[in-house]
Amino acid sequence: MLDNIYAYIIKFVVEKDDDESYYVHLPGLGGINVSGDTPEEALNKAKKDVENILRIRFEKGQTLPESEHIIALRAEPMSEPIRLKDFVDDSYLFTVPSYLAKQLIERESRV
Repeated sequence: MLDNIYAYIIKFVVEKDDDESYYVHLPGLGGINVSGDTPEEALNKAKKDVENILRIRFEKGQTLPESEHIIALRAEPMSEPIRLKDFVDDSYLFTVPSYLAKQLIERESRV
């Protein structure tokens, strides 16, 4: 069940390697580990990977695993407040693409 999720806040880690490349990995999403010549390039690649993962998982009716690195934002009030100060400098807000949101609403209305 997708529980009215409309966005995720995902924490990422950017590291510089000895060869002057930058690497981005997302502790909450195993398998995403991309590199670039600049932090921005690596982050943009990671964002595209996350968007693809969101698309695939949502098309299957799945969500992302919530953890200390991933927070799902829902349309209804949450019982626990989000500690946004933990997600300021090294995180990114991924909104659910509108075409996926439309598919999800249609799928859930049929259930």
